[in-house]
Amino acid sequence: MAECAVSFLVEKLTSLLRKEAKLLTGFREEIASVKDELRSMKAFLQKADVVEDEEPEIKEWAKQVR
Repeated sequence: MAECAVSFLVEKLTSLLRKEAKLLTGFREEIASVKDELRSMKAFLQKADVVEDEEPEIKEWAKQVR
């Protein structure tokens, strides 16, 4: 009887651990995506600082990004 209960718990824990591993993998990918987006925004803002006085559209975009 105890063996059945332990087997059941092992199966449940294995299933939960697999689901948790998938969530963590997705979370890491999401963090990498956000980091890439922030790097792009930073690069844009650096360029915008140089030309925003000449280009009103870039000035507005930079304001929105900030």
